[in-house]
Amino acid sequence: GKILTALSLAGAADPVIVLEGADKLDACPALQKTLSQILDPASGKHFIDHYLAAPFDLSRVVFIVTAADSNQLARSITTRVQQFEVSGYTRHEKLALARKHLLPRIQEQLQLKPSDFAFEDGALLEIIELYTREAGVGQFWSELFTIGQKIVKEKVARTRTRRAKITPAMLRQWLGQPRFDHATVQGCLMPGVAIGLIDSELGGETFFVEATCRKGRAGQRRLQVPGIVEPCATRVTELAFAFLESRAEDFGVHLGLIDKAIIHLNFPDGLDRRVSADSGLVIFVALASALLQKSLPADMV
Repeated sequence: GKILTALSLAGAADPVIVLEGADKLDACPALQKTLSQILDPASGKHFIDHYLAAPFDLSRVVFIVTAADSNQLARSITTRVQQFEVSGYTRHEKLALARKHLLPRIQEQLQLKPSDFAFEDGALLEIIELYTREAGVGQFWSELFTIGQKIVKEKVARTRTRRAKITPAMLRQWLGQPRFDHATVQGCLMPGVAIGLIDSELGGETFFVEATCRKGRAGQRRLQVPGIVEPCATRVTELAFAFLESRAEDFGVHLGLIDKAIIHLNFPDGLDRRVSADSGLVIFVALASALLQKSLPADMV
């Protein structure tokens, strides 16, 4: 009933309706199918709302579908829309949005005064970098609102009598441990570890590939990649391993070592959904480093 409710609120049969977060429907095929029907001009003309059991013509409605990661959109949806890529906010743009819009909105909704709290710029930037990973500011708003709620609770309980000053050093007190790690690695990596760079909706992002070797037994699968479920990621890892086998001697790897080794490949950042054909070189380097037991410099990305 959401679509017809939106039409009722708009008071028109030809409004613009924004459907946010379409990339989060991958776990619900039924909703994907419904959205595909709504976006299809042919079936949309004879759309039937099963909740209200009422037919309605949606052919005059303009739908704007948003997604943080277009790669997660179902093909049945992408074939029915015209796609436009919009770059996400930079960290400094998010900082400006927080000052001009998000914090005043929190004050209004939680009935707080400007004298009740103060955010240092460093604290806001750390929330952006260590507690959120998004193109927009939805999660950023949620984290700020959480801090605002805690300030309200302290005021009600009369445990706070002065202005709350949120600094980078106090963020763990307000939000707990950071969800993301942007620490840089210096010196040399451990043997079998390689760093790659991917282009995502959030901009450039580094990721780690870890490979370890152990002596195997006959009949065991020589390349083990637990947790990989995406066909593209599986194919890329297999091609990287096959290339290493075919050119092993050129890189100083003895074929007998590969034949007797069980290689365990791991993506600690859980990025297998974004592993593309360009990631094959990083995987190959990690495999060769593990077999040769040679470390790579940390700045080799």
